[in-house]
Amino acid sequence: MRDYADAGTLRNTYISLIRPILEYGIYVYCCASNTNLQKLEQVQLSAARIIPGLFNTCPNDIVLYEADLQPLSLRRRASFEEILWQAI
Repeated sequence: MRDYADAGTLRNTYISLIRPILEYGIYVYCCASNTNLQKLEQVQLSAARIIPGLFNTCPNDIVLYEADLQPLSLRRRASFEEILWQAI
């Protein structure tokens, strides 16, 4: 994949095609088990490793930083807070 597209194109592709699928139903994830939430995080980490071309031995926080992505857990929390503020 890295041979055909630069990091920006790969990141945009992930953000527009894959991440919406991972975040679909984000408001019912509060009831999901940690195991299932970790599976979603693993999908994002797999994509995040491809974007800058990092190896599996690289720490997860570095991978997300290099791919310029937030962990899904932070995005979920921000979405919940936004919904709460709208409800008030």
